[in-house]
Amino acid sequence: MVDVEMLNIEKNTRLRNSPLFDALADLIIDTPEFLGLLSVPGSGTPEANLHNLLALLHTRVITQPELPLAQFFPNLGGRLLPDDPSFPGIAADFLRHNREALAFGLTQHRYIVKTAIRRTVALKSLASQAWRELGMPADYALIDVGCSVGANLLLDRVEIKPEDAGYGLCIADIKLHVARRGGGVPQFDLPRACRRIGIDMYRIDPRETKDRMAVLGHLQPEDKQNFVAMGQVLDILAVDPSDVRVGSATQLLDPVLDSLDRGLPVIVMHSLMINFLDAQEREHLTQIMQRHAQRRELARISMEISGPSTRLALAAGAQLKERMMGRADEDGAWMTWTPFPQPVS
Repeated sequence: MVDVEMLNIEKNTRLRNSPLFDALADLIIDTPEFLGLLSVPGSGTPEANLHNLLALLHTRVITQPELPLAQFFPNLGGRLLPDDPSFPGIAADFLRHNREALAFGLTQHRYIVKTAIRRTVALKSLASQAWRELGMPADYALIDVGCSVGANLLLDRVEIKPEDAGYGLCIADIKLHVARRGGGVPQFDLPRACRRIGIDMYRIDPRETKDRMAVLGHLQPEDKQNFVAMGQVLDILAVDPSDVRVGSATQLLDPVLDSLDRGLPVIVMHSLMINFLDAQEREHLTQIMQRHAQRRELARISMEISGPSTRLALAAGAQLKERMMGRADEDGAWMTWTPFPQPVS
């Protein structure tokens, strides 16, 4: 049995910023024939399947913009809103026509945490502070645990300029805006890392069309700026892909750290992925980093889900005591910085 109450909690928590995804989720949850898609044998949990189904649906519309449903997707030029009287019928027809393909896709689909390039502003802010606390080394390594396609490993190539109401992000010709809440981040200086290594359970290859579409499908269709920017980032990664090691973080992080020169400082980051690990796995990762912090200069930076936003945390030094440095929107649309960082209990 599918727990509809849990699905509605998940929907209200994670889809609140996308009226279109919210309306599609309501249609799926409230219609028995579509609700059954969330419990396809061989697929994930109903909650994960809800996100994956929306991403698969989005991907099919991206690749077939002539479909009637595309007129509701702002990122594809659609101008109709989901409260239009025609929406339920068009969306239901799409789901019925594509039911078998979507069901099969759920059995093959890899869970990809949404890759919003705006998060790079928060992560670079944390990495810049970590680099200063490590003594501003000339060389350092950057490791992203749960790296998805590897976009966040570009953070040392991103230029961030303070603006009156926020921050402007620029890499190549990509420009984004992140709103500021509270005081500004002190500074954004950060030299290029001499090593960048990602760890993820799956290889997501930006040179492969199916993988590019999988990443774009998880983006919210209302965020047109982020959709365009992520496509441009994928173009950069297709030419210069990140070094991604495939496997479990609890198994790979230790040997990856051991493979680096003993004197090389390291910044380890994770963006939301740790929320999908159980308590034992989280503790194991913490122990690995604490053990290596006794042998080399190491800092840990993170964005972790905390209520309706994410907590920005930094831990540096031999004891790796975490401090909350601020909060951010899950997709990076806004950020606030903590003037006097607080210990994380």
